[in-house]
Amino acid sequence: MSGIEKSAGDHEKGDLAAQRVPKRRLVDALNHVNFLRDSIIMNLEHVRYGSTLSLRAYPQPCTDRELHCLWVEPPPPNLSMSYVFRNLMVDRGLDLLVVETEVIEVTDAGIRVKLPDDCRALQPRRARRYKCSGVQATLMQNGAVFAGILEDFATLSFRVLVSAQPPQTFTWLDDGISLYVVLSDGKNTLYSGECRIVRQTEARRRRVLVLEPLLRETGKLGRDRPNAGGQVAAPQLGVSFNHPLTGKRISLEADEVSPGWFSTSEHYDSSVLFPGLVIPVIELETAPGFSVKCRGQVSQGTVQEANGERNVKWRIVLIDMDVEDQGKLFAWLQRMTHHKSRSCGSIDLDDLFAFFFDTGFVYPNKYAALQSNREHFRETYRKLYLEDPAIARRFIHMDKGAIQGHLSMIRFYENTWMIHHHAGTGRQAAGLAVLNEARTYIYDCYYLYSSHMDYLICYFRPNNRFPNRVFGGFARSLGNPKHCSLDSFAYLTFNAGDVSSDESRGPWQFGESSGEDLAELKDFYESSSGGVAIKALDLEVETKDTGDLSSQYRGLGLKRERHLFSLKRDSRLKAVFMVTLSDVGLNMSNLTNCVHVFVTDETDLTADELRRHLALLAPHYGGEEFPVLVYPFSYAESQAIPYEKTYLLWAFDCKYTDRYYDYMGKIIAGKKGVGSGEGRFLTRAAREASRSEPVPGENRKTEWESEEP
Repeated sequence: MSGIEKSAGDHEKGDLAAQRVPKRRLVDALNHVNFLRDSIIMNLEHVRYGSTLSLRAYPQPCTDRELHCLWVEPPPPNLSMSYVFRNLMVDRGLDLLVVETEVIEVTDAGIRVKLPDDCRALQPRRARRYKCSGVQATLMQNGAVFAGILEDFATLSFRVLVSAQPPQTFTWLDDGISLYVVLSDGKNTLYSGECRIVRQTEARRRRVLVLEPLLRETGKLGRDRPNAGGQVAAPQLGVSFNHPLTGKRISLEADEVSPGWFSTSEHYDSSVLFPGLVIPVIELETAPGFSVKCRGQVSQGTVQEANGERNVKWRIVLIDMDVEDQGKLFAWLQRMTHHKSRSCGSIDLDDLFAFFFDTGFVYPNKYAALQSNREHFRETYRKLYLEDPAIARRFIHMDKGAIQGHLSMIRFYENTWMIHHHAGTGRQAAGLAVLNEARTYIYDCYYLYSSHMDYLICYFRPNNRFPNRVFGGFARSLGNPKHCSLDSFAYLTFNAGDVSSDESRGPWQFGESSGEDLAELKDFYESSSGGVAIKALDLEVETKDTGDLSSQYRGLGLKRERHLFSLKRDSRLKAVFMVTLSDVGLNMSNLTNCVHVFVTDETDLTADELRRHLALLAPHYGGEEFPVLVYPFSYAESQAIPYEKTYLLWAFDCKYTDRYYDYMGKIIAGKKGVGSGEGRFLTRAAREASRSEPVPGENRKTEWESEEP
């Protein structure tokens, strides 16, 4: 029979302080229980043996004379003959109302009692308990797994109703050692951690276990930057959520807020939070109707006492947040600390384009490639900058309405973001300011699933000193291409009209890449570089393009396509062609609208043969000319292929963002000695690009313009 309350006899111990509660307050409490469709406890005593029986009953609406209750479950036979009434108890969460009175009638359906002039209120608990509904509990110990239901919880303990299914017996549970507990609503894991058994009932098949978590601070699913403080918002942000265990709507205030966590406070004795609790949906509200949503986990609590009050301050880490809400929260915090920087919000496109031309970001050769598609170019930037899509992020430094620095990122591969479009006017260290904002955003948001930021990439030319120091210097100082790599590509503009239309195929085969082709490409890249690029560019079998990202682009009215082709001779792989298609100006150097050629076997693959197969890709670009990046760089040189530029592809595994954040911090702070001894750690491919090259038609700055620290 359920509903056995060990607390039923606790009030007889005499060590609990009691207060007298008048009948009026008792009636209010009983009617509140009725309104909630909840139950109270009726305590009875066996007439011969003196044992206590506690039964749950539903109180009916009452006035101030008598109380009629209906049994929750059928009572034992001959209840009125075998037992006498002792008292009833009303659980109000933090205290218990103990009512000693006279019985009017006991039946198989219910019980009627008189209401006395007053009753006692006991406080047997340090913290209020909350009833739960629909929360599954799984208990694991020494290979045994028990299923149960979470009945209620407090900030210090849980109470679980557990069933033993044959051949299980409760002797399998050893209350001398810890067990592992998982709480779930069927869709989400709401808590998991080690607990100890504080006490349990003695039933054979169904028992109530009171469990106490062993850890007061959980290992966080999220993370926060060491020693990083949050911002104190004025006015405070509202924190609202449906409690995952009770369903009750909770409204609190945020004490401090950062991109990775926030803190909030509760009264200790009525706290609804505890370490390890996962809250699937939290709303952080700046004003009514303006909020961001996130998924959070309670990390730790600190008890604070002041002015006679005992409160607990909780830190809640963010474990996921939609990219749009990430941008809103980051921008809000950014404006609090850096008044001249912004990462989203409206901007005048004409001012942006003026900035691009004034800084030399759009230099003559680049503009010549864009000018025939001016309107398409403007429309692309309208979507990127005025609609704040989830696939793009930008950081802008402004002073009195004038743009002084700009850096943007775009998600072009499934879990990879490309850093590009970095420029500055040379005033107020604006180029460094936006770089600093970008590194902070990356650090604070990369671990969130919705960020899709497992890798970062960027392309730059080795003669551009600033990116070569900032990005190249980091890769070389890190010294591990598995974490961050540099690979050189030969860049050329290919014209299919210059290639003979000879249809003779001979021993050559050209078609869609297979999983075996990508596995061989991975092996080749591992031997030639050992870097991160193949993973970052989704060129592994298990990360082959699913089409989800392209669908997101289409939903925004933007273009993003990718096709993989393999060139073979007598069934032996010679090269893999990655065809990427995007809108004009998405990347101004057209590195998202080009062909990457990975030559895996140079034998018999002449430059003419490569050109002949490149020409087959021209229909994808709607014309005869398109950019090509060739890897390895040594192949272009050995075949005397006339290339225009050398690009280094910087690829970084974001698991090591701590190192990236610290290194960039030293660069931004202007500390000397960063990247000393850089040349020792170049990958083989990167060593080939260590020389500088002239930049045709350019006399000022590139997309990697910024102040030299």
